[in-house]
Amino acid sequence: MESTTEGAVQHWMETFDFNGMKVFIRMVEYDRIRELSISEMGKYFILVRVSRPQFPNASIIGDYDAKILCGPKDSQAEVLAKQFAEIWPKSSEKLFMLFLGVRDLSPPFVNALMAFLKTKVVTV
Repeated sequence: MESTTEGAVQHWMETFDFNGMKVFIRMVEYDRIRELSISEMGKYFILVRVSRPQFPNASIIGDYDAKILCGPKDSQAEVLAKQFAEIWPKSSEKLFMLFLGVRDLSPPFVNALMAFLKTKVVTV
């Protein structure tokens, strides 16, 4: 996992290749998302917000919520958001994830992307 700092925006970035389609994944702290420009996001992207409720003992998967803020709003996008919430680090209250270059949200793509992310995201 490559962790970088560009100006004040701290994030990590990964590249995921699915059948020749390159997807650039950026995870950005909640309070830094406005520092990213639209040009950095590109033409095709999905922006997912994952949030934790405001009570101290939130530890089960159902306590996390993921919403698609930008990008496709179909059922596969919702599946992606929900699966993403399940692997999100429990120590994080609110963060965003950008999937740059995503055009296809077929079930095989979503499954492959989630399998890839599970190897990158610490869940404790």
